[in-house]
Amino acid sequence: MDTFNIILKKGQRFQLTFDRFECKDGEFILYDDNHYPSEEAYLSFDAVSAIVPTNQRHSDKIEPFRVYLTNDEHVDVYAHSFDRSQSPSIKFYVRVADNRPSQELKNIYVAASEVKAITPLEGLRFERKRSLKDD
Repeated sequence: MDTFNIILKKGQRFQLTFDRFECKDGEFILYDDNHYPSEEAYLSFDAVSAIVPTNQRHSDKIEPFRVYLTNDEHVDVYAHSFDRSQSPSIKFYVRVADNRPSQELKNIYVAASEVKAITPLEGLRFERKRSLKDD
């Protein structure tokens, strides 16, 4: 199971522990440690700005994107790229090698309607790593 940072539209933040989640038909489905949808938890889709794991894969190898939310909070997402066109959530991707397709990062939700800006944490630099093999 993983611990997730939950950032609400009103600016509060808290943590929940569960296996994974899905967004389906305007609601969050939280999965228990047996990999089944839980009937013992509820998270309001309309109240959430972002859900991000506290321990993200590749955090030691990838510069994060800083996502500035409309509630004056921010979250960091360790990814190589993102796509804003798949509303309601912005999708983030990691590239294992330059000649390979990007892989979507699962268990990250950032409401597109709640984002003010997204930028690499260290600024817009040409030499930013483009894949995990980019050493």
